[in-house]
Amino acid sequence: MLVPTQESLLLDVANVEALVQPVEELVASFPTDDPAQRLAALTGAFTQAILSDEALIRTGIRVYMDTWLANQRNGSHIPVRAGRRMRYIDEVLRPLGERLSEPGRSQLRSALAVILGTEAVIAMKDSAGLDDDEEIIATLQWAAGALLRTALHDYETSP
Repeated sequence: MLVPTQESLLLDVANVEALVQPVEELVASFPTDDPAQRLAALTGAFTQAILSDEALIRTGIRVYMDTWLANQRNGSHIPVRAGRRMRYIDEVLRPLGERLSEPGRSQLRSALAVILGTEAVIAMKDSAGLDDDEEIIATLQWAAGALLRTALHDYETSP
């Protein structure tokens, strides 16, 4: 059974951890309880962290994918990276309390996972052709906000 490679572990701990430290600090003490403001702040900070060292992030994706593929060939399904994203999303949504039904919260969490992170930045750059960091951040903030507004509209539970 393959586990994360030494290269993937070192990359994550030595480099990516330092890169996301400002995001960790934001998530640890959001300055507001407004979920929309929290989501915009997280999307901005997380995206900026990724954009600040794109070569490192793309190298990380390559290492994580190589490790994942090797694990698949050997029948292992051990996660190969930290998985911070869902923890960040849960903290953003925490002030919603019971405003969303469980199916609504679950679907929103999953949809936001597509908007936040490395894959979204790569899609903005490689597929959408955006090269301006501010435009990428603004676009991802808009998309995240649209998902939140839609979820609140579609899945908000009755008082």
